[in-house]
Amino acid sequence: MHAVVSSSMTHPRSKGGARLLAAGLALGGLLAVVGCETVPYEERKAGYEARLWSFVGGNVDALVLAFGPPTEQFDLSQGGRMLQWSESRTQTSGGDSYTTYDTVRSTRQIRDNDGTVRVVEDSVQVPVTRTNPISTNTYACTVRWRIRPDNMVDSFTWQGNSCF
Repeated sequence: MHAVVSSSMTHPRSKGGARLLAAGLALGGLLAVVGCETVPYEERKAGYEARLWSFVGGNVDALVLAFGPPTEQFDLSQGGRMLQWSESRTQTSGGDSYTTYDTVRSTRQIRDNDGTVRVVEDSVQVPVTRTNPISTNTYACTVRWRIRPDNMVDSFTWQGNSCF
């Protein structure tokens, strides 16, 4: 089961220079190489948020270069804008069938020529068709960035179950 996570981050950094994009990308690449399931959730979350933090205080161009064009953009009433990157996918699996063999055991009584009764156990392999249940999961991630009027990244929020 995937939990939906939401996080909101702001940082009081000054208008300082652009953040080193390569550091964020390297961290993301490292997490991909290590593998999601071997790294504890809290560590993966911290690594993801560290990557996002690397853009705060930098120019908005770094976001577009790293993530491509935003999926949505909104002008804010007090200046600046909000850029949003969203991704969602649905995955369905199962429904396939396969054959296994179950052992069916039975006993029967046999009377020998001398009148002795004995119990004989038989077993036979019986083919059984089984079906995997159908399962549909939706994976989504949304990251919103607040951009100041001077095109510097001010803060971010994220939510979803497939961000990292």
